[in-house]
Amino acid sequence: MGKGKNILVRKIKLFLFAAFAGIKLPLVGQLPLSELFALMYSLSPKKWMETFRDLPDVKKICIVYIVFFVSQVISDIVNGSQTNDLLRGWANILMAIVVTTFLARMLKNAPSLIIMYFIGSIICFIIAPVETDEYSLEDMSFLKFQLGPILNSIILVSTWFLLEKKIVNRYIIIVSVLIVYGLFCFFFDFRSNGAFFILTAILFLFRRKFLNITRKKIIAFGILFLLLTQILYSLYIYQASLGNIGGNHIKNQISKMENPYNPINILIVGRSETFTSLLAIRDKPVFGHGSWAPDPTGKYNYMVHVLHGDEERFISRFQMMKNPIIPSHSVLFGAWLTAGIGGFLSMLYIFVLFVKRGFALLKERQILDSSYVVIIINYLINGIWIFCFSPLPHIRQTIPIMLSFIIVLYNSILCKQRQLSKKDEKTYV
Repeated sequence: MGKGKNILVRKIKLFLFAAFAGIKLPLVGQLPLSELFALMYSLSPKKWMETFRDLPDVKKICIVYIVFFVSQVISDIVNGSQTNDLLRGWANILMAIVVTTFLARMLKNAPSLIIMYFIGSIICFIIAPVETDEYSLEDMSFLKFQLGPILNSIILVSTWFLLEKKIVNRYIIIVSVLIVYGLFCFFFDFRSNGAFFILTAILFLFRRKFLNITRKKIIAFGILFLLLTQILYSLYIYQASLGNIGGNHIKNQISKMENPYNPINILIVGRSETFTSLLAIRDKPVFGHGSWAPDPTGKYNYMVHVLHGDEERFISRFQMMKNPIIPSHSVLFGAWLTAGIGGFLSMLYIFVLFVKRGFALLKERQILDSSYVVIIINYLINGIWIFCFSPLPHIRQTIPIMLSFIIVLYNSILCKQRQLSKKDEKTYV
């Protein structure tokens, strides 16, 4: 197959993979059609070996996921997990391997194909929108679960286009759009997404500083950033308490906090599941609680309600739950919760690798001048948040594309540097 035809085929595959993500099949829980699509194109051992040869980091990630899988199996044996639960838990890890490897193979030597993934994602949320019946449009859950993902993809594609085509005043346009969109998200109670895009704008604006970054500069920037964040956060809380911005969600959170101006308090209330998972980990630190960590007595769900200030509503809600599980809004702690210390160390390795490769890219001049820089910055910020404060199933949902994109770009930079080194050696000889 010619190179041009190969690229076209990969474009189509990436587009279809992203577009099919919203269509669920009733297999081992709910299996997205996109994962079945990835599995169908991952049956050749030759393709796996080629991917491992060309992208060593993907091989490392797969090995670590296998360690995670073994830890999960041991945990399920120790805890006597239900068959349905352990099948879903095992499928979660195995599909993470398949999807990550598939996406890395699609992006290999052609990272610009990420745009086809974004376009496919837009189509996905149009043809298979997230069910919003249980969400109130008054608190803008529609923005968070349906419109937001579409706008995110549109904005990232737009920044790539502006940089790729070298549009006049592109830097001013990009920073302005990112900040305005971030403020829009804040205004309508999609706080984390708004913070990601505003921080993306700031880092993009000062991206040249990464070339000569030092520990002292990191500390100085960190202190300045924390002070600025506290000031802006305080203004946001003040306006939200007056009802000028935000929806019912932030108003309810403010009413339950003794000191809403302390950002740690809103993090505890907003991500109480993460802190509850730490308590569950303390109870079973070595082997964890097994796949889909069941909570039959409601002990940990009650803790979440306490942190939310909703103790009086616990009993009625718990009685409505079918097969209640221990809440855990953290990939890192979720791995520990379900698979024990082995699961945590496995995901910690992947997290550190992701962050190291991402920051290494931002120290390369050619990357800072490339059309990918905004996507890299946003993915790095978003990825760190997901690893720390999003549910474990994200290892097969959002993390694979971020991880694959960062690794493919890092590998391309590494290959170019090696080629230059070889040329220099030949010239010297």
